[in-house]
Amino acid sequence: MYKVGIDLGGTNTAGGIIDEKNEIIERENLLTRHGCDPELIAADLARMVFRLAAKVNVSMSAFDKIGIGIPGSVEGGIVKDANNIGFYDVPFAGMVAARTGLPVSLINDSNAAARGEYVAGSGKGARSFFMLTLGTGVGGAYIYKGDIVEGCNMAAGEVGHMVIRVDGRHCSCGRRGCLEAYCSGTALATRAREAAITNQYSLLNKLSENNPSAIDGKLFYKALMAGDKTSSQVFDEYMKDLTAGVVNIINLLQPDVLAIGGGMSGVGSTLLNELIKRVQPEVFSLHSDTQTSIRIASLGNEAGIIGAV
Repeated sequence: MYKVGIDLGGTNTAGGIIDEKNEIIERENLLTRHGCDPELIAADLARMVFRLAAKVNVSMSAFDKIGIGIPGSVEGGIVKDANNIGFYDVPFAGMVAARTGLPVSLINDSNAAARGEYVAGSGKGARSFFMLTLGTGVGGAYIYKGDIVEGCNMAAGEVGHMVIRVDGRHCSCGRRGCLEAYCSGTALATRAREAAITNQYSLLNKLSENNPSAIDGKLFYKALMAGDKTSSQVFDEYMKDLTAGVVNIINLLQPDVLAIGGGMSGVGSTLLNELIKRVQPEVFSLHSDTQTSIRIASLGNEAGIIGAV
């Protein structure tokens, strides 16, 4: 029997067929709708499942279940709170099940990514593992001795909504100064656009053809790698905030391994080396022989797909 894993993100959605070896044999991607009826997103996911089945030439009866990672808190088949996609108390599992005829289970997307990395990626073999996802938002998940720590509201690990700057930028959760408001990929693009506006000779303006609204993460990284001074300043401020968040996580949980996933992890060694250099002198346990190993997640988008099932 096959399973279908879906990683429903704030910007993009990835899905795949997973075999009995927990390997993805076929996959699809689509843009996530924003500000629309959850029924429409459920219909999008159902069509994705049917297309995947057609690609491998099997009927729906060949599938055992569908697992969906959701960017928010879930309880059973209900999305309790997912502000990045506007879901609040939505019985989403039932919506997808009604369209596919298959059992559907939901899991927080960060928990899904952490589970995938813990089983088959950067956290394999670790006793305690924290996954920090830097994407459209900022998510987190903590696994201890094989179990995801979920908390009383099934929302433990939501480190994106810990405040790192009191009275700082507004966050999608309604608070101000959250890690997500400063360290998500969305926040980095916002910082870069603001910097381009105030620094007219920045390479960011040249690459965007003097259209700051066109600046995204890829364009920013291109300018950064080309040595653009403005981009370097933006990256330095970004790293200060990310360091504060990571040090807080390490001081609180002391995981054996902390992995960075999500779209920002694509920056790779540029981000990792700078983060390790900044974090090590600041952690409470800096004089200990045992330190948290900070790594880039190794499975990419596949982590969420595999972990969802």
